Amino acid sequence: HTAYRRQRQMCIRDRELEGKLTGDKVREAEGKAQGVVGKAKDAVADVKDGVKEAVKDYKEDSKKEIDK
Repeated sequence: HTAYRRQRQMCIRDRELEGKLTGDKVREAEGKAQGVVGKAKDAVADVKDGVKEAVKDYKEDSKKEIDK
């Protein structure tokens, strides 16, 4: 999960940097846009992970209450 994010960010940075170095504004803009989309996807994934963890904790707590 984290390694995938890191690799994707490296590719995006490379694309943006390549565009800056070569003067290719389209390539640079693509890198920037992909960076924004990537951050949004990461944020959504983090929220989903948080919700899954909260549900898991709730289920465990509920089971403890029932077992009392």
